[in-house]
Amino acid sequence: MDDVTDPVSGRPEAPADSDRYLASNRALWDEWADINARSEFYRIDEFRAGVSKLRPYELEEVGPVRAKTLLHLQCHFGLDTLSWAREGAVVTGADFSPRALEIARALADELGIPATFVESDLYELPERLQGQFDVVYTSRGAIGWLPDVRSISAALGSGIRTGPTTSPWSSRCRAPTPTGRRR
Repeated sequence: MDDVTDPVSGRPEAPADSDRYLASNRALWDEWADINARSEFYRIDEFRAGVSKLRPYELEEVGPVRAKTLLHLQCHFGLDTLSWAREGAVVTGADFSPRALEIARALADELGIPATFVESDLYELPERLQGQFDVVYTSRGAIGWLPDVRSISAALGSGIRTGPTTSPWSSRCRAPTPTGRRR
């Protein structure tokens, strides 16, 4: 597939059928936000009681975050974002689902956890952010929902400036290997 570049920003544009896909996907996630917030899978009551939603490998890979700025891409309703805040990060969560972000903001307010949440798809996100981030993080399972990872990575890489000691993607996609182990 040939890349199409926006003549103004110089960033790759999404393929034309991506607009339809993104609108459909956004509607789905708006609907799922309430369903997921009530589900046993996410265990929001445990989170309210202080249980972190971060896995040990995530904490190890990202390292200490106290007083670091952290951008969480595709944050859904913010459990991982708020878990990073509990670790001491100054967090910004980004998602394209307005309903998921309503839940995230309400949960942050309820628990008194400082957090900023930005509504945006990943292509437009660089224009909606201010400042730099020490860590850019995406949760497990999030990358598979992207219609064109290469173009989105290029758009983010051209528009998000990270601090001097981190790479743009601080959490790698953990895909199963033929042996069944995760890398």
